[in-house]
Amino acid sequence: MKRISYILIATILAGVSCKKDALQRTPSSAITGTDFFNTPADLETYTNGLYLQQLRATWADVYYGLPNNYFTLDKFSDNISISTGSSEIDNLIRGGITPGTVGVWNKDTWAVLRNINYMLDNVGKTTGDQVAINHFIGVARFFRADFYYKMVKRYGDVPWYSHALGNKDEDLRKGKDPRAMVVDSIMADLEFAATNVQPGRTNNTYVTKWSALTLLARIALHEGTYRKYHTELGLQSSAQVFLQRAVSASQDIMGNGGFDITGTGAAGYRALFSSADLSSNKEVIFLQKNNKEQGIANNTHGVRLAMGIKLWSC
Repeated sequence: MKRISYILIATILAGVSCKKDALQRTPSSAITGTDFFNTPADLETYTNGLYLQQLRATWADVYYGLPNNYFTLDKFSDNISISTGSSEIDNLIRGGITPGTVGVWNKDTWAVLRNINYMLDNVGKTTGDQVAINHFIGVARFFRADFYYKMVKRYGDVPWYSHALGNKDEDLRKGKDPRAMVVDSIMADLEFAATNVQPGRTNNTYVTKWSALTLLARIALHEGTYRKYHTELGLQSSAQVFLQRAVSASQDIMGNGGFDITGTGAAGYRALFSSADLSSNKEVIFLQKNNKEQGIANNTHGVRLAMGIKLWSC
């Protein structure tokens, strides 16, 4: 019986070996640079995944997705005033945060950046409409800029990676780059996005020229103000450049974006937070469209409740 079994196994292996590259199969459930990123449609598919990544970021308390949700914007702020002592902000005020205890520096954090850079590393082989290609490159660079500025605000100097992280020691042990260099790279990403991402006013659930300019203005305003008042950085001489860019980006949005204030008085303001659909609202620059059937909801009632508690407790 053993002899028959050995003959059968040998026959099967021989049959397999007769087929050229029988064991060299392209993974059917994974994206490879060789077989993907060939057309603008490939880039669109990949960047769609980046939107989901931003919204599901595992370190949401620090790196919230775009569009933003109330929890990560207002948690532990003076709009909600949760004083349990469990947040890093509370611990920071009490002197409990040190370089050894600060969190959110792990593989999940940097995986967000790696996924963005993986596309940018492979986009050089994409052929087709260059306007469309640049649009999706701009979307990826928008997300990279958003990622990095939140890292800068948290840590100051951080290592800048312009390519997908590998497993080499020189990649994993790269030293920090100066804040000025990292922020210049962030601004270069956003300038590219603002120039190349299409306006897309009819579907503002995607990154558009205007959302790129909005993020650019917010970062420029924060960075310019930070440099002006944190004189220990020695960067105050460049503060005005950032502040002026915040102004010019905002003027571009207001003058050319087609946005406008909608509604009047308290009712008009309330409608921004109680309407079931803001798709056509001319105040909205970047929209997370809520949908009951798809389980995409908002928490505006939670903000009002939390603010009510804060005001009552005062």
